[in-house]
Amino acid sequence: MAHIENESVNRIDTMMRPGMRLDYDRLVQRFQKDAVVQDAATGFIRVAFMNRTPDIDPEMLSVQADILAWIFRNSFPTRIIGIPESGLPLAQEVARRFTNARLIQSAKENGKPLSFSPRISFPVYSFTKQSTLTMVTEPIEYGARYLIVDDVIAFGNAGNDFTKKIQSSGAEVVGLAAGFDKQFQGGAAKIAHDRGIPVASVVSIKRIAEDNRHVVLAYS
Repeated sequence: MAHIENESVNRIDTMMRPGMRLDYDRLVQRFQKDAVVQDAATGFIRVAFMNRTPDIDPEMLSVQADILAWIFRNSFPTRIIGIPESGLPLAQEVARRFTNARLIQSAKENGKPLSFSPRISFPVYSFTKQSTLTMVTEPIEYGARYLIVDDVIAFGNAGNDFTKKIQSSGAEVVGLAAGFDKQFQGGAAKIAHDRGIPVASVVSIKRIAEDNRHVVLAYS
């Protein structure tokens, strides 16, 4: 359960096109109802309808994709890449909204057969897993314009590692889009500052409430 503080600035609803507000409000209400603090010490928060298969709500996933695609519409991405594995469903939805962009395949290297080749691999630190994982993607294309998509931004390790890899390969990262972020862990701001890219999330968690069970929301 969550509630919203009205102190925040740069509200994401000011960035949306007319007609999106109703769906956005429904998404926020659902988030307020379903967000669960599973570990207050580490800041781990579960929002199953946004990122946990098979609990993902297709309608709410579509709302997130509509908002993020609108925000990044003038960035003109040519490639959409999701951070595995939880970021992939949202990345697929976002890619459908950019007719001139191709969805880049990506996966965790976990011993399962991969459906794409050629491919590259690189390490990414996962806050959720508290470990370094090996990610596998299609080769980065020099000069292409990448929009990175993830389900959540915590400390920003995965987003930073993905961005760094793409930028160091001669491609451009036009932004990082996420379903939600945790402001109190600073990842979104850190990536924007360190990597020099715009970062946007649909819902932003300002902090965990004093009872260590609920979250306080702030518009991004």
